[in-house]
Amino acid sequence: MGKVAIAVTPLAVERSRVDGYELLSVEGELDIATAPRMLSALNEAIAEMATPLVVDLTHVMFMDSTGLALL
Repeated sequence: MGKVAIAVTPLAVERSRVDGYELLSVEGELDIATAPRMLSALNEAIAEMATPLVVDLTHVMFMDSTGLALL
């Protein structure tokens, strides 16, 4: 039997300030493997929050229950 390669899409989180709110743009897969990176970005944004926070999940290709629980 041959081996099957599985492509893992990393999680990228970009933080910016747009039109009076803090924006977290998330791209990739949000699951048990990438949840710590997302949690870190959320905690940082919340700790420094002076404006409303928006999390843009438009480019999240997959999210498991870990990602849902995190949000």
